[in-house]
Amino acid sequence: MHRFTFAALLTFAGAAALLAGASAASAETTYTCTCDGYCGNGARGANPGTIVKGVAASRLQREFGLDGAGTSNRTGWRCEAKGPIRTIATNRDFKPLPTPRAKATPAYLARNASPIYLRASDAPLYLHAHGGTSVGAQETLHACPKDSFHPNCQWVLEPSPTTSGAFYVRSLGGPLYLHAHGGTNNGANLTLHACPKNADHPNCQWFFEPSPTRLGTFYLRSKGGDLYAHSHGGSSAGARNTLHACPRGNDHPNCQWQIEVAGR
Repeated sequence: MHRFTFAALLTFAGAAALLAGASAASAETTYTCTCDGYCGNGARGANPGTIVKGVAASRLQREFGLDGAGTSNRTGWRCEAKGPIRTIATNRDFKPLPTPRAKATPAYLARNASPIYLRASDAPLYLHAHGGTSVGAQETLHACPKDSFHPNCQWVLEPSPTTSGAFYVRSLGGPLYLHAHGGTNNGANLTLHACPKNADHPNCQWFFEPSPTRLGTFYLRSKGGDLYAHSHGGSSAGARNTLHACPRGNDHPNCQWQIEVAGR
């Protein structure tokens, strides 16, 4: 009888310890992590807008490449503390954002002459005309701080009068346009040019093709052929923008661009 009572007490004590442990676990601070750009850590190949809920602090650095606070990173993830743990993240927690609204489409932006920034899909760097809006200026990646309002970092889309769905990409700084120097050839530098529309130069016109892998991003294809605007050598400050084949199956982040409306 005494042995049974002692065993029962041990069982009750074990259950209490488990409950105490569960209570402590439930009080653990967790994070909701959002992919703001291309996110290669944690959920490999996650698109912008992917959300992972219930991330324990111990997972921040190991899986998401973040510091202890969950706010400083170079992986594209942004994590915010969300209080007591409720669920552990699984594939069920990955929720891509809905498709972009009509007001974010190139056609809408062109109709309204809305200035835009063209941001690399995997870094806070933007397509810009090096040295200012001048004929022949080389396009490179630049930080383009929004509060500086650099006109050579901003662009206006103008519908092509000759080709449905194609656009001229005009610098906000003057009547000069994004074009492939020397024609649509692999490796051609992207520079600024007058691009008279009555000449219908194919290397002055661009198609914005939605990415099949990164929600809300685009490939910029030259009208002159199957070559795309990309950052040579990867998305780094000062990288030259040139034409490249950009095979979709490779999902190169430096071949894909996000549209950010100026002033938002």
